[in-house]
Order: sequence, then C-alpha cells, then structure tokens
Amino acid sequence: MQRRRASATPRVTVDRVPAVALPLEIAGMERHRHGSQTFVPMDVERYLIVVAPPTAGDVPDPSTIRAFVGSKGQGITYRAGVWHVGMAALDREALFAVLTWKENGPRDTQLASLPRPVGIAFSHSREIPE
Repeated sequence: MQRRRASATPRVTVDRVPAVALPLEIAGMERHRHGSQTFVPMDVERYLIVVAPPTAGDVPDPSTIRAFVGSKGQGITYRAGVWHVGMAALDREALFAVLTWKENGPRDTQLASLPRPVGIAFSHSREIPE
C-alpha cells in the first residue's frame, strides 16, 4: 500500500457494491492523491474497473480513460493519484474488503466532473472498448 502522508492511518472496511447495467455513462471520477486503495473481492462475480492516469492538471483527461473487467479472486490496487470510478459490480451486488490510508479530511478524496460523459459498453469480444 502506498502512503504519502505520515498522519494517515490504515483503514480496512467492507463495502457492499451495487450492480450496474451496461452501457454506462461516466460523468465524473475520483482520486486519492495521498494514498492507494486496494479492493479485495469477498463475494463477487465480475466488476467494472475504470481508470485514468494522473495529469498535469487537477482533472482527468477523458482521452486516457480505460475500462477493464475484474473477476472473482482478482483484487485491484489504485495507486495514489490515479483517477478512477467508484467500484461497480456487473452481475449482482458484490462485497469487497477495502484497504486504504485515511485522515478523514478534505484531502482524502478529490472529485472531478468530466467535460463530457464517457460511455462504457461491452464489445462483441467481451472486452470493454474505450
């Protein structure tokens, strides 16, 4: 886990994640500049992972957004500063253990609206296109 603030403490929570239907429109993203987030599947089939790398500005660049499908038994870690969309289950509601560093202040989470919504849908190859 990545921690960029000495005052942040580790937190472990269990998150219940609702299922979403595709196609899905993404209107905004979040990031945690000072610490990583790790999601460990506890009860999940497939889930949507949507990320964009950090940019020189304080907003995600829609042209760099990438989407992937995670599956049961496959965890994921968002590095500090990586823009991402909140976890979304694809087949049914899911449970994840979440490990993160927190101060419980305004510096923990940054939200940004995209200049235009980005659509996410499955292609015929079962991959999620850009």
